Amino acid sequence: IWGNPHYMFGPGNIPAVARNVRDGLKRVDVGNSSTYDANYEALVARINQSLPRWKAKLAPAKGKLVVTYHRSFVYFLSEFGLREAANVEPR
Repeated sequence: IWGNPHYMFGPGNIPAVARNVRDGLKRVDVGNSSTYDANYEALVARINQSLPRWKAKLAPAKGKLVVTYHRSFVYFLSEFGLREAANVEPR
């Protein structure tokens, strides 16, 4: 999944991205490590709290075909059980 920059469109992938950002910030700014850790934990908690609610809201659309602008929503579609019928951008 890491070769495609659109993996961040899947909310379940956000903790891995945030962890990498946190770790990089801690390497260059050791003095604020506890702040980076706290912010990371808060973000992960919000994602973990929100994801079931988002999935429940999109559950009625599971399996439905959708049209996207660009083939960048593959992770979002997969996470919520949607299928891409087509995309508007020609390339």
